[in-house]
Amino acid sequence: FPEDISIQFEIEKNLKQRLGKEGYLVNVAPNKLTVSATSENGVLYGSLSLLEWIIAKTTAGVNKAENVDIDFVIVPGQARAFLQNLPQEKFESKPFYPIRFFHLNNYAMGVADLIDSEVLLHKNNYASAVDRGFEDAEVTWKKWCDWLSRHRINRVSNWPYSAGTNWWDLAISPETEGMSKYPKKEILKAARVREEWFKYAQSRGVKP
Repeated sequence: FPEDISIQFEIEKNLKQRLGKEGYLVNVAPNKLTVSATSENGVLYGSLSLLEWIIAKTTAGVNKAENVDIDFVIVPGQARAFLQNLPQEKFESKPFYPIRFFHLNNYAMGVADLIDSEVLLHKNNYASAVDRGFEDAEVTWKKWCDWLSRHRINRVSNWPYSAGTNWWDLAISPETEGMSKYPKKEILKAARVREEWFKYAQSRGVKP
């Protein structure tokens, strides 16, 4: 954005009845852009909507922001002239569905062979014993969380944890003592890794 344009982000609780938990209001003026919402997620979605609106206005053959995706390919300097002559405009929106779900299938989050009885090459099974195993899985997880955030998806799960299976591989509990083939040290290490991943998801507005 040009340096002479100020951008302001506001959390306004008094807009909750109008915008809900994740709705937003965007005010565009020649020298000031304001994104208002009742939550951090709303501010995030309003900011994404603003970027999509700019992409729509500066992409040939596109005239509506609803037809634009935040991942559209753009070229350097595409919006320069438009940003220097911003029109006066206001728009608002809120998600139709309060819970928008995305499901990761066969994505192990820690100990290898955690999901299935065998490790298959075409599945994302990782182990701390494998060189860079956790690191590779972390990169994949973060990429998905970033993608979900950009597309206003606020929930993510991965099979089969949502079904409650393999509990003895996920946590240390007296009731499941000896049921896992993995040592406590390995299970706890995987648990700490998952906790950090969950924190990353939540920092992107995605609840795991």
